[in-house]
Order: sequence, then structure tokens, then C-alpha cells
Amino acid sequence: MSTPTDQEREKMLAALDAMSEEEIERRAREDPDAPNPGELLPRRRIALARRIRIDLEMSQSEFSQAYGFPLKTLQKWERHEREPSTATTAYLYAIAALPEEIAKAVAEGLGRQTS
Repeated sequence: MSTPTDQEREKMLAALDAMSEEEIERRAREDPDAPNPGELLPRRRIALARRIRIDLEMSQSEFSQAYGFPLKTLQKWERHEREPSTATTAYLYAIAALPEEIAKAVAEGLGRQTS
């Protein structure tokens, strides 16, 4: 089996993050190649902003510019150094649901050309 690319790895991690803890544990127990459940290391959930950005196949720079976030703030969210506010979390969910429409609205609001 070949080593996955960074993008493939991020997509696999995002799919794993979308599963419930119970589903992850059930699948691990059913996998004959999986380590003993007592040997499993705790994992950190992928930050919402990162998950959405990966789903949209955007770089951090592209995502922050398209949706009006400071790049450094996005990076801190993705590293779990800061958490987005409740309002920002709602905005992130809106981006996930309507990415093109919101990017267009942000661009128009900031006076940028849209394609």
C-alpha cells in the first residue's frame, strides 16, 4: 500500500472525525489489523474550520481571504490554540452549507471582483 498524500490523509482524518466515538471503537474492534483497544491513543478532534476548509479543498490563505478571517486567527483555530466564538461557529456552519454564495457575498461586501 502506498503512502497517502497530505490531502488524502486530511480527507481520511476528516471522515474519521465525522464518525461518533462509538462508531470508531466498533470499527476498530472489527478490524483484525487494529491494535488492542487498550493500546489506542487518545486523538484530538479536527477543528471545525479545518474540516470545512479541507472539504472545500482550499488552502488556509484561500479560505481566510474568501471568508474574511485573519489568517493567523484561522491558524490558531486549526491548532486548537483558540476557539471561534458562537457567532463565528454559526458562520462556519453557514460556509459549509453555502460556500460559493457566502464567498461571493463577502467579496461584494468588501468591494472585490467576483467571478
